[in-house]
Amino acid sequence: MIRYLYLQIAYIIIGFMALMMMTVFFLSHESVVPYLADKYLKVYGFSYAKIQGSLFEGITIEEGAYKKSVAFKTLTLKYDFLGLLRLSPTFDVLRID
Repeated sequence: MIRYLYLQIAYIIIGFMALMMMTVFFLSHESVVPYLADKYLKVYGFSYAKIQGSLFEGITIEEGAYKKSVAFKTLTLKYDFLGLLRLSPTFDVLRID
């Protein structure tokens, strides 16, 4: 009985570790940001020429505009990902040219 319980706990821990590794891979991969931007930003009237970065570290948007009223050449947003989960998120760098 105890052997069965330990085996189940080991499987749960291994599954949790695999899930965490996939989450970190998803957040740090560079192709995730352009995919999400194409899917969600353009629906709300935001246009851009190029977007790069990762969800884990930050993003850079080049030649962006919001509904043709606000335009910028480069927007750089760097942050600590865990800081975004707080009630008041903090950003390390917010630079707009």
